[in-house]
Amino acid sequence: MFLSIITARNAAVFRDIAQYAATQGDLAARVVTDAAAEEPDSALTKGASFPQLAPAVVERLKAIPGYIVVLDTAGRSLYRSPDVMALTFNDMQALQDQLGDLPRSGEALIFQLDSLGERLLFVSHAMPGAPAGIARIASGALATRATTVPREYL
Repeated sequence: MFLSIITARNAAVFRDIAQYAATQGDLAARVVTDAAAEEPDSALTKGASFPQLAPAVVERLKAIPGYIVVLDTAGRSLYRSPDVMALTFNDMQALQDQLGDLPRSGEALIFQLDSLGERLLFVSHAMPGAPAGIARIASGALATRATTVPREYL
């Protein structure tokens, strides 16, 4: 009985963390799609070698807390939130590499960041109505405070 209660509690904790990460990603998606709706060419600007998010969109995204990464169709980061930018170079590279494994279907995955000794739970958000070039948003939240990781997240 005790084991089933602990298992249910852990599952609820991870659902809550995944829901928080998904909500942050939904907010970021809304910022990007609203910018595109206001003016179709306003969300992206032409960078030196590939499109980048417009400065006005970046400023709006900075208000959303958490680990947010906006990815283009080639898997490159168009935007990294202040929490992501605060990571060490090695952790940022590890995160970028692991984002390629994140299912586009909205399932959550746990990523380990070595220098922080932290686990982050990330969720992917497809961006079908976004401006051309923007494929998805990956949003994450700290999952270290949860005691065990359910197998389906690993």
